[in-house]
Amino acid sequence: MARIPLARPSLGSEEVEAVSAVLDSGRLVSGPRVEAFEKAVREKVGAPHAVAFHSGTAALWATLRCLDVGPGDEVIVPALTFPATAEAVIFNGAVPVPADVDPDSFNLDHRDVALRMTGRTKAVIAVDQFGVPADYPSIESVLERHPDVTLVEDGACSLGSSLDSRPCGTFGEAAILSFHPRKIVTTGEGGMVLTDHDGLAGSLRSLRSHGQDASGAFSLPGLNLRMGEMEGALGQVQMGRLDDLIGRRRALAEVYERHLPGGVTLQKIAPTADVNWQTLAALLPAGTGVRARDAFLEAMRSRSIEVGIASFALPALPAYRDFSRDPAEYPGAMRVHESGIALPLFPDMRVEDVEEVAAAVREVLENGGDGS
Repeated sequence: MARIPLARPSLGSEEVEAVSAVLDSGRLVSGPRVEAFEKAVREKVGAPHAVAFHSGTAALWATLRCLDVGPGDEVIVPALTFPATAEAVIFNGAVPVPADVDPDSFNLDHRDVALRMTGRTKAVIAVDQFGVPADYPSIESVLERHPDVTLVEDGACSLGSSLDSRPCGTFGEAAILSFHPRKIVTTGEGGMVLTDHDGLAGSLRSLRSHGQDASGAFSLPGLNLRMGEMEGALGQVQMGRLDDLIGRRRALAEVYERHLPGGVTLQKIAPTADVNWQTLAALLPAGTGVRARDAFLEAMRSRSIEVGIASFALPALPAYRDFSRDPAEYPGAMRVHESGIALPLFPDMRVEDVEEVAAAVREVLENGGDGS
């Protein structure tokens, strides 16, 4: 195991006590803890409705399902994203259509979105890559010419971030959050949908619980997608620590910015954005390809420092080639896919650890990128 891991959740005695209290209560599902967690997120973000699920992927799938996305429809997704974004489209019977990303911000390029629109486009999913808000004003300007196309915010990483003083989680018809251990707030596994539409929220609550509505009637075919009470208890405690968790991440990111060597380019953030630093993503020097990137990762691992691949270009993944065109049509996504890295960053990391990582990055690059 790496001495400095890529990520580690920040958990303490309060989380342990909250989970123990759930076990002592004997009520493990459909109880007050999940409701309290939903309320905490709803109030923090400013969304009228928050509906918890057992994963972010399930939350995104359910949202598309309740928006009537299905066979014959196309959904535009970023060409650079974790595959779950496209999976949710595919398992609703629709076709994911990758659009390129800006190579500086790593976020959806609204100009390519406009080019990928067809008469079958039902929705656009904008991902807030690594917690950095997508360019919503530009994306919304494209969608003004397509009023029947729905915008969904994949804010899996962006709880606590904002754009133009507007919190992430409030863009589009609905927004998705994830509570995986690498996220800002964790419940182990978990997800949530935020929306200001009463009807959509009601459909989501029903769908996640076998299609059973508030009256007890089974109003539609559904699944068991509920979040458990132990996860809700974890999330409620973590929400109480949200500002401190983000503050610590921001302080460590500033240390990285001061110490990383030239040639390593951090993800660009809009001047009007406030970012939670869920992941510290960067590009290795121009011209770095997959083999050189992998050699860099191995050299860092040999120093007991875990560095990850930043993200994935869907057109380069075998599972998604049937839904994509030539990878060369997605230069922004391919640039990040081939030379993007994620550096260790988590709230309990020490400043000395950040300085050690930055020094190792410099040393490896000075030795040709493979540490030899």
